[in-house]
Amino acid sequence: MYAAYIASMHTSIYSLLADDLTQNLDRFIDLLAERTMAELPELTDDAERYAFARTGARSLMTDFVAVLELGAVDARYHAPAAAIALAQRFARDGVPIAVMLRAYRLGQELVFDRAVHASERIGQTEDRAQAIAALGALSFRYMDGVMSDVSRHYDTEREKAFRGRDARRLVLVRALLSGAPVDPVEAERGLEYRVDGEHQAVVAWSSGGDDERLVTAATRIAAEIGEGRTLTIGDPAGEVTVWTRPTPDVGDPENLARIAEDLRKQSIQTAIGEPGRGLRGLAATKRQADLARAVAELRPDRTITRYANVALATVLLRDEDVARAFAGEQLGRVAHATRAAHVLRETLTTFYATGHDRSRTARALGVHRNTIANRLRRAEGLLGHRVDERVRETEAALVIVDALPTERTSRDVV
Repeated sequence: MYAAYIASMHTSIYSLLADDLTQNLDRFIDLLAERTMAELPELTDDAERYAFARTGARSLMTDFVAVLELGAVDARYHAPAAAIALAQRFARDGVPIAVMLRAYRLGQELVFDRAVHASERIGQTEDRAQAIAALGALSFRYMDGVMSDVSRHYDTEREKAFRGRDARRLVLVRALLSGAPVDPVEAERGLEYRVDGEHQAVVAWSSGGDDERLVTAATRIAAEIGEGRTLTIGDPAGEVTVWTRPTPDVGDPENLARIAEDLRKQSIQTAIGEPGRGLRGLAATKRQADLARAVAELRPDRTITRYANVALATVLLRDEDVARAFAGEQLGRVAHATRAAHVLRETLTTFYATGHDRSRTARALGVHRNTIANRLRRAEGLLGHRVDERVRETEAALVIVDALPTERTSRDVV
């Protein structure tokens, strides 16, 4: 008898609330709109979106009235078609999902407030408390089903919108790279990124092709060498490019070294172009990063490669077989993949970079000047000529060997 009595109390509050919402639906929608305007202006600042939201709210309340009349707490509830359409509209408009779900909670709060008022028509205080608790369980179950549905459809629509936007951006970037004429205003609108000023491109790739990890990697480097808003483009070829506004410096070496170590653990490589200005610069820095990538791919141990440091190598290595043969002819045994040969190549490279100054070479390498003299003599014996002869050919050959895979080295940022 008591169970039947409690069930009747539950049914009573369901009916009371259903009647209240049906008779005062317009007033309820107005109250919800007022709360939404005050707390969630993102949903009401556009007249068309606001009207659409009111329609969705009305549909949801009508559906909830039907649920109250059914009164089945254990049923599986789903969002009505209008609520799903509203979620898809919000996704296309870029309304954050948190804002959308907050609107549903505001509606649930107002419904529960009306339920409390409706319960005053139930006699005993204890009966009212039990009836309200039952109503709370039903409304929670219903809103859980609705919000699960709208969240899923929101995410699906958002993903579709992003794919469409990214596809349009990719078409624009490819047009820029091909040299096709692109209107700056159209480019700025399509890329959602200012095309004036300077740009610097960071390309990230890996054998795994995990776009999320690649975006994170490229963005970390872009944040180190640049500032402000970035432009991110994913390519079906398995790479991600991030453009940033370059800062006057080239990034903190210690921070870049830490990033390089993290990228090595993830088997991710990156390449950085030189700063370029305007639309042409946007395309040029991307081309340079791509050229640097071609060199970096020969040495997977190098995780951050700057175009500025491999520009000559990008030219010399256009025909890898010819370049390798040339380096072998010029360097002989100095080109071998041994530790001793590597030390000689490092010494020669530093020697040429310091203007043939043995003292500066010694300081740069952290060894005694006599050590440099001994190494240069050994190098001359292997080269078959003095180190100050055939300098251009020797330097070019050193660039080639440095870029080609030989032994693993500890220099990750080149």
